[in-house]
Amino acid sequence: MEEISETLEGLDRPLVDLDVTPGGQVFAITEKGKGKEAKGQRIFVNGQPLPVPVPINHPVLRALDETRLLVADSRTREKTNAWILRTTGEVENTFWIGEEIEDIIPLQNGLAVAYFDQAYATQFDGVVLFNPAGEAVFRHNEANPDTDTVVDCYCACRAGRDQVLFLGYPDFPVILLDAVTRQETIWKAPSEVRGASAVTMAGGIAFFHGNYQDGPGIYRWRLGDRKAERIGEHTGRLRGLSGGRFLHLRTAGYTSVSLTDEVRGSER
Repeated sequence: MEEISETLEGLDRPLVDLDVTPGGQVFAITEKGKGKEAKGQRIFVNGQPLPVPVPINHPVLRALDETRLLVADSRTREKTNAWILRTTGEVENTFWIGEEIEDIIPLQNGLAVAYFDQAYATQFDGVVLFNPAGEAVFRHNEANPDTDTVVDCYCACRAGRDQVLFLGYPDFPVILLDAVTRQETIWKAPSEVRGASAVTMAGGIAFFHGNYQDGPGIYRWRLGDRKAERIGEHTGRLRGLSGGRFLHLRTAGYTSVSLTDEVRGSER
């Protein structure tokens, strides 16, 4: 396990979300101020500030590629709560992707959006796929009306160009969803990862951070195995990226946690 920390320069207020592209670009957003200070919220692209489309109370920021990013308000009832921006600041598209968003996973041709349990039985709940135009095209719960209903998504990550892996609740199914074929593979999570708050995947190995009994623990689980193995720990809150990597957001930067060595070690 390797950890690398980076600090962003030129920030005038704390960060509230951040993402890193495969090419190493850093996209970040600062917190919203109060009153007149709300207008000071900024998006940073490699240290260069851009204005936000509107002040956002609960922002989620994700890199779509090297030149585009998505920023959304995860808890709002406004009719628009997601914006696709170019790194020049131009707004490319706007749409609505629901309330009570747990995570947004950019895929090759769209988005997977995971929701908290507060969104259950609303227009969007569980895990929903959106196309690039912002239209909902697949709902896990509608595809599984009799079984495997997900009322809360504990964590999710991109598992391939068009795949998303997520841990649902109740019963803690681990679900690998192919966004192209809409096929799902479902396993029952081992006890060691139930309640996990973050997941990443590489080479058929899923890594989970935290569980009900072991908040800082990092566990390695080969898909379908009966047990998971504790391989390390991290005390901060993590978010799973693709390729066996976690990201820990700090007020002025981030820490990247790579587990690629653990994937190679499991193959020996």
